[in-house]
Amino acid sequence: MTVSLAANVTCGENEQFYECGACDIPCGQDVVACPAICLPGCGCLPGYKRNNNGICIPQDQCPKPTCPTNETFYSCGTCDGTCDRPIVPCPRICKLNGSCNCKEGYVRNAAGNCIAQEDCPQECQAVTKAPEDPECGFNEQFYGCGPCDSTCDQDIACAAVCRPPGGCGCLPGYKRNAIGVCIPADKCPNKNCGKNEIFVPCGPCDGTCKNLNPSCLEICRLEGGCGCKSGYVRNSKNECVSLKQCKQ
Repeated sequence: MTVSLAANVTCGENEQFYECGACDIPCGQDVVACPAICLPGCGCLPGYKRNNNGICIPQDQCPKPTCPTNETFYSCGTCDGTCDRPIVPCPRICKLNGSCNCKEGYVRNAAGNCIAQEDCPQECQAVTKAPEDPECGFNEQFYGCGPCDSTCDQDIACAAVCRPPGGCGCLPGYKRNAIGVCIPADKCPNKNCGKNEIFVPCGPCDGTCKNLNPSCLEICRLEGGCGCKSGYVRNSKNECVSLKQCKQ
């Protein structure tokens, strides 16, 4: 016979008791490695994360990451060029917790700081044409006059101005998605989500009425998808409902 401990445990604000233990995600992260051993205890409600004070708050209220000068936060992370090598290849796997990287048009100098590419030391300015075999990212190629990428949300009108030494851009027929990866234009996601759903750039990992905290793979689905809003889970009909509706 299984005995529930929930009746004897008082959890904190925005917390609930889990028979198999909680695996809370802190603000600033999207995934955590949960222990393999199942232990009962209190954890954040679905759609909540722990802040720096250990309090469970709605994930959309987590403070945005702060980055150093000339850097910005990318939810999927990216790869920084340097004064010696302005163009670098990026791995195909998304860093789910994101990272701070140089702003567009900036590269890292020898001290590791992001500076405007034109401010690099003179000896680093010798690159005036594309390398013979440039290394670009997934579904990208080198454009001698510089790229002009449209996104899934917007078609870009390109200026008739050449910007040497050029750079990497999407292949013809491809567009950049919400996390900056080039995907076929016909694979751009439909962001018209259903009731109680929102669009998730890296793809959703929704809890269900029977499994509130599923284990999510640390791999980003490049096309993204619709997921339940904070505080909602999927029922047996694949609809996003509140926890109260699960018990009805």
